[in-house]
Amino acid sequence: MGYFPSVGITRRSHIFKFSFMKKISLLLSLSLILSSCHQLYYVSSIQNVPMFREKNEFNLAGSYAVGDESESGELQTAYSITNHLGITANFMKTKIGSYAEKDYVSGINYDFGVGYFRPIGSKAVFEVYSGYGRNRQHHGYSHSEYNSSTGTYEYFSDGDAYLKYRRIYLQPAFGLVTDHFDVVGSVRLNHLWYTYINYDVGVNPEDIVIMDMLDDKAQFILEPAITLRTGWRYFKVQFQASYAEYLNDTDDEDYIYDFVEGPHISCGFYLTLSHRWKKF
Repeated sequence: MGYFPSVGITRRSHIFKFSFMKKISLLLSLSLILSSCHQLYYVSSIQNVPMFREKNEFNLAGSYAVGDESESGELQTAYSITNHLGITANFMKTKIGSYAEKDYVSGINYDFGVGYFRPIGSKAVFEVYSGYGRNRQHHGYSHSEYNSSTGTYEYFSDGDAYLKYRRIYLQPAFGLVTDHFDVVGSVRLNHLWYTYINYDVGVNPEDIVIMDMLDDKAQFILEPAITLRTGWRYFKVQFQASYAEYLNDTDDEDYIYDFVEGPHISCGFYLTLSHRWKKF
């Protein structure tokens, strides 16, 4: 008589454990679904602030930059055509997420600018540049499922999206430039419009809402920045920190306007060639 009850208790225990594990697995699956978030569709680039003082100066910079989620490699160059007129060119390649998990963003951005600069005294410079640029992006979306036999998560593609936008900007700056240290404050106002958006129907609904909004109207983004350089006349290490603030009306759901990555922090080299240093 004492044997059979123990069998019943053991069996009920197994049933309880099985039911409990099913509930845990369900809760984990739901949490993964609920915690899924949309991707980013705008990442700042480094602000090119050459701080020229005279004709025939040349700058070249290369930097590694990070944001909340992004990693970027960037190149900037600039040349002063006259004593008050300069031109700039910029390139950025960006990656977000994981290719292995099939959830990522890959983007390329380039722009060209022309501007006016004016030295103030022996150290200060004021400049204002305006430019035009283009960007293209490839987004991969995925979801994960737990494989109980292997004890790992497997990732399955939910589709892709391809986007392109064009941008014009205005960027005033003021800085102090010395032989061994530069400090520059700048702000860039961007007006961008998406010219191509194509996505698969299986993409996360939040991302679809964002892309439909981007396709519907022009976007305005403000980016204040601080740039520090230290080193020698011809070669310095450059550090820049900026923050992108979305300016459009935000009457809709907050997440719709959270497609802009805020911080953009970079560090790299800064090479300058100038005739004025040959005078010393």
